[in-house]
Amino acid sequence: MIRGLLSEFVVMRRRIKKPIRDLTATSRVFRQFDNRDHLQYALETCIANDYQGLKPDYRPPARSSQGTFGTWGERRVSASLKAVEEFANG
Repeated sequence: MIRGLLSEFVVMRRRIKKPIRDLTATSRVFRQFDNRDHLQYALETCIANDYQGLKPDYRPPARSSQGTFGTWGERRVSASLKAVEEFANG
């Protein structure tokens, strides 16, 4: 999913005449996102609106503060722990 969105983002940037020139610098931007969902939402927002800047300020809308999955912070920690476990288990 993310890989496809990244490809769409690159195509969109070419279409608006602002091609990505340095993929290394762009990849450093990814470290600023909280998790995969946050990055996915930001990519979708940029592509849908022809935004050239991929920013961590683009966040999914907040759900109820105490929904089924807990607060945004709890989900972020849970997603991070899951990613670490998946990495450790190979």
